[in-house]
Amino acid sequence: MEMAKEAFGYMVKYGKSWKAKQAAFDILYGGWEESYNCLAMVLKAMAAENPSVAFKHCRPIMSVDGTFLTGYFKGTLLIIVARNDGGDKLVPLAFTLVSAENNSNWEWFLHVVRIKVIGPQREVCIISDRHPGILNAVEIDIPGHPRVHHRWCMRYFVSKFYQACGDKELSDLLQDCCLTFTTRHFEKLWDKVYAKANNGGKDFLNRNLADKGKWARALDNEGVRYGDMTNNMAKCFNMVLKGICALLVTAIVEYIYISEVECPFSEV
Repeated sequence: MEMAKEAFGYMVKYGKSWKAKQAAFDILYGGWEESYNCLAMVLKAMAAENPSVAFKHCRPIMSVDGTFLTGYFKGTLLIIVARNDGGDKLVPLAFTLVSAENNSNWEWFLHVVRIKVIGPQREVCIISDRHPGILNAVEIDIPGHPRVHHRWCMRYFVSKFYQACGDKELSDLLQDCCLTFTTRHFEKLWDKVYAKANNGGKDFLNRNLADKGKWARALDNEGVRYGDMTNNMAKCFNMVLKGICALLVTAIVEYIYISEVECPFSEV
């Protein structure tokens, strides 16, 4: 409407503008139903052009997340992103379109990723939030394939603590506790956080103390997260896709296929 007013000095009604936009969509991408009908052909063409996976050139760390589709047909896009060793750019390794982010879909998706992308020769660390579907999927044993090391996103963990205690200053202190490199410093900060926390905060800390190796860098004894404390890789890529998720499914897939982006967020 604004473009028409600027170009022709006439304010087009909303209904006509919407119809014009839909007509442009049809010209560029085809119809919504047609887009899903073409999806299998598009994916086969991508597979033919990429017979080998890119993950062998990436660090053994994956960031996973889900984001909603906002177009005519709803659903969820699950995506796994890695960081390229050479250019330090983000590489979308695998993605899928599912009806919802639930246990069965995460289990299926991560199973396929472990078989087809990671393979039997490499151990990897997956960093994510604590969605039950992810928590369950990473614990499943696949014969002939190494186990998955799962670590929690620090930002997600601290945000849940803030919901429990409502104290921003104390949440920032817990983040420092997550980031510290030594167990001595961790214990010092932990004691300070625990002493100042209210009952809700103390309950949260008690429930997650046994899993401290999943969220505290100093206690990641295996060093599998290589210092990465968040799933910012996937979050960053989802922000790039924010406007794309309103498009037709073939447009979304093609955009992911050509994308390789730099992540603007620091780990802290």
